[in-house]
Amino acid sequence: AFGIEAIFFSCVFATGFVMVTLSWNGALLRSLGSGLAQVVNPFLPRGRRIPVRHELIESLRFGPAVCAGVAFASLLHGGLS
Repeated sequence: AFGIEAIFFSCVFATGFVMVTLSWNGALLRSLGSGLAQVVNPFLPRGRRIPVRHELIESLRFGPAVCAGVAFASLLHGGLS
């Protein structure tokens, strides 16, 4: 159960980091709009499709989020003792 909690908290920390980074750069609403366009575009006719902004796609380092998730999960389970 500890491993599943650590992975879950890692994903939560990574999501929070992405949201804070996008907000800091002023690109949160644009990236949410681009994500919505990617979801809606397959259902629209070719003439009405929304162009997707590919410059908002970035890579994410998942290592710090995994470290924070494991540390948080171990704190919830009594630390290292």
